[in-house]
Amino acid sequence: MNDKQSSILIQPYDQNLREQLLSVWERSVLATHHFLQPEDFNIKVIVHTIDFSQLGNEVLVKQNSELTSTVNESLFL
Repeated sequence: MNDKQSSILIQPYDQNLREQLLSVWERSVLATHHFLQPEDFNIKVIVHTIDFSQLGNEVLVKQNSELTSTVNESLFL
């Protein structure tokens, strides 16, 4: 395994990663949902109320604790 592969960890979602998780979600939606109108993005308010610890998500985290992705795609509604 090279250094790049070993620097990514899969771990259970931790509340300390919440803001990073929301940022990954928002960037993903903006990059892939070009059909959405600005008013459609109001779902962001709802997503910010979700308790992700109840969903059993796992996340990909760099060893420096930077979240890179989710393993469970339930976040990407």
